[in-house]
Amino acid sequence: MEGNNFKILSRCQNGKIFRCQSCDKIHVEYKNFYFSFNEEEYDFFKRFFMKFKPDCDEGYTKNKLCERRLKVSIGHPNLVALFNHYEIDELKTLLRGYKKQPVTFKIIAPKFIDKQFSNN
Repeated sequence: MEGNNFKILSRCQNGKIFRCQSCDKIHVEYKNFYFSFNEEEYDFFKRFFMKFKPDCDEGYTKNKLCERRLKVSIGHPNLVALFNHYEIDELKTLLRGYKKQPVTFKIIAPKFIDKQFSNN
């Protein structure tokens, strides 16, 4: 990822989502987390967080020493991300801000097409 070769897709106070034009990856920066995804990986990540229920017992750590009590497994057995309710809500808002844009086509009226067509 180089210089200004990216497009910001979503932004909040503590993070942003942007796409690098060089590598075509979607990057999610939130607080001290940084993720880099292809489109499929990003869709999985987004679905996971949008379905995340902070109030269910398996997502809650009983350790009262932890300031952030909501735990999310990051894929490594020794690495767990901890969030509070506000952070989960803010991350969901950030993720809602970027929606895959549907492919659109512009319809051009025949009178604006300057081409010769053959009836063959």
